[in-house]
Amino acid sequence: MRRCASEPTNLWNAPWEALDDEISSIFSDLRSQSAETIEEELAKEHRYAKAGCVRRAFPERSLALLVTLALEIPVAFIITGGSQGLKQLVGPDRYTLLMAFLPLTSAISGNVGLQCSSLTTRAISHGSCDKTTYCSWMRLEVATAGLLSIATGFAVALLALVWTWVQFPGPDIGFALTVGVSQAFSIIVAGITGSIAPVIFSFIFHGDAGKWAGPMETAVQDVAGAFGVATWQHLEIKN
Repeated sequence: MRRCASEPTNLWNAPWEALDDEISSIFSDLRSQSAETIEEELAKEHRYAKAGCVRRAFPERSLALLVTLALEIPVAFIITGGSQGLKQLVGPDRYTLLMAFLPLTSAISGNVGLQCSSLTTRAISHGSCDKTTYCSWMRLEVATAGLLSIATGFAVALLALVWTWVQFPGPDIGFALTVGVSQAFSIIVAGITGSIAPVIFSFIFHGDAGKWAGPMETAVQDVAGAFGVATWQHLEIKN
């Protein structure tokens, strides 16, 4: 009877133990590489160094860009969906200025994502972050991104306020809030995706994080920024 009673418990714990073992192996691989892994990486580097421009571009780098293109399609839908109505409500000048701020917010949030990704990879490889401390590391990175989002969102909102003050008859507080809040939102998303990207792309999907993490993080942050701008602007219009 004891054996029968313990079997459901073992079945329940088995997936979690397997997941725990996989996470442990991920951090072990990040911190230290075996001789075979080092030789494999060196072979990849040598092949890439000797390859011409066609072999460097295809297939992996081009595939990463095509996946990024697919992920950026929602941004186009967000911007074009209801754009005519939005343009009529806010006016062509404000609509043009809103579209001009989108690449600015995307560039800043993309920078934050790459910072988090690089710093997380370095911390794991140097032993500053392991399986037991990864959650606390990620919380600190997200909190840091939150502080950056407040500071940068305020700076971008102030820039938008001054810009509307110069370009239009008076300052547009609603427009400045729209740009600032969307910037803050995209930076927080960047902090989350940048912290988990090294683990996901390198060891779960077994891909080259240098080729995949950057484009994928940028795509996610573009979607977040465009969604934040569109949502906040529509709320401002309704109010």
